[in-house]
Amino acid sequence: MDETGMGNGGRAMKILNMVPRIVVGLLLMYASTEKLMNPDAFAVSVANYDLLPTALVGPVALWLPWLEMLTGILLVAGRFTMGAATTAATLMMVFSAAVGISYLRGLDINCGCFSLNPESVADMRLVLLRDLGLLALCVIALTRAVSEQKKAASA
Repeated sequence: MDETGMGNGGRAMKILNMVPRIVVGLLLMYASTEKLMNPDAFAVSVANYDLLPTALVGPVALWLPWLEMLTGILLVAGRFTMGAATTAATLMMVFSAAVGISYLRGLDINCGCFSLNPESVADMRLVLLRDLGLLALCVIALTRAVSEQKKAASA
């Protein structure tokens, strides 16, 4: 054991517990960057899903990347992890639903996830699988945040 009271196994488990949270956080931060720099192009991507009234497309295109960035920063920093993991999981559920609906409707669009290039059309089935995988990581991060909060409360 070291000065923290953890042996190598405890330290390794602590690091392993952080991986889903940090992976999701970094991906959210990365995904938000181009959207923040090109809100008009992102608004086109949002509009292409044809799920929102036209009046909501602009506001969503403006605030969604900021929500992604803030959520990502909080996850990576390990701050407010329960709220950040809940927000990330909710985002992934909404994104998965939007992609799934677009796939079922036969839309051939750029998902607007990591690239806003209109010529970069993704296979929506693969995008949906990726989003569901990220949702699983969010649920793991949320479960671990709840567990850590319970441990802290009982200590």
